[in-house]
Amino acid sequence: MPLVERDFERAFTDNVYRSRLQQAKQLMDEEGLDALLLSEPTNQHYLSGYESQSWFTFQMLLILREEPQPVFTARNMEERATEITTWMDDNYVRCYSDDYAPNSLYHPTKWVAELLKEYGYEDGTIGIEENSNYLSIESYKRLNEHLPEATFQ
Repeated sequence: MPLVERDFERAFTDNVYRSRLQQAKQLMDEEGLDALLLSEPTNQHYLSGYESQSWFTFQMLLILREEPQPVFTARNMEERATEITTWMDDNYVRCYSDDYAPNSLYHPTKWVAELLKEYGYEDGTIGIEENSNYLSIESYKRLNEHLPEATFQ
């Protein structure tokens, strides 16, 4: 059954998500992180409200120190779900084309790297979820290749 806005009600208010984001940024400051990349769907949901059945595709939530909202990225096919389920403004939802789908022209980590460069975090200290079931070794290696000046921890 397709997801339609009239059938969806967020579990929390925007202020709850904003508060969670501020707590996450405080923890980032304590760890010396400029950015945080979240690949686990539960963590993405906790900070963005994102809900979908698309956990099988590459998606990532970027928490950037200087941005007031997270940046969510997934395949274009998820754009409608992000509009309906997340609290973020549309300009913080940055879906990638099928050119970036795995086994296509580019790898989706190239898209993430391009976003990080656009926001000025290409040489920052970036936290990642090392024990995530949704960030493959290949994806981690490619992030390092696309962002050689960044420090991952």
